[in-house]
Amino acid sequence: MNVLGRTNRVWPDEWWRLSGISNREEIALRLRADPRPVLAAGSPSLWANALRGSGCGWLVVSSAGAESARTEDEAANRMMGEICAAVSSSPDAEVTVWFLTVARAWEEFQINGALSGLESARQEGLIRHVGLHVAGPAVGVAGLWRFHDAFELVLCGPGPDFDQVVRTARERRVGVVQDGGEPRGSGPLLREVHGG
Repeated sequence: MNVLGRTNRVWPDEWWRLSGISNREEIALRLRADPRPVLAAGSPSLWANALRGSGCGWLVVSSAGAESARTEDEAANRMMGEICAAVSSSPDAEVTVWFLTVARAWEEFQINGALSGLESARQEGLIRHVGLHVAGPAVGVAGLWRFHDAFELVLCGPGPDFDQVVRTARERRVGVVQDGGEPRGSGPLLREVHGG
């Protein structure tokens, strides 16, 4: 466990992406004994009920459709709408980390709207930390990250751009969470855990 980026919090070395639900109770018992941040894929409401009061952090990875918004207000509204839905289906009525998914370059008004929605949600206590999910080539995400220093964490798979993302994260004092693969020692690993 180490302090991660600008969150100034100590986090476990392994985070879980939960999929499937057939042995949900067994996994929930393991998480209650050893809490860690979780991303519930597919059935977040069912996992939220099983994990209520467990002390596990709740992760969301989404763009909320802000990248296709036609105005800054529309991007902000889309973001706030999805944040409210995610909070209502979380174990403890908050999102620990919202990773903004970016796969390609966005228009400036889309970025501003999404970040405005995230910042409003953080100020209202709906989310604790804002992260960036690099879902495409790092070059497509670079402009957003270069001109908007709003992220405390970055989530990235161990592909060809991973080292470049890690370098940029270190320059900005942003924590790195590796999305799958063999651990590369840059920060916590988000590992797939199948619930059957």
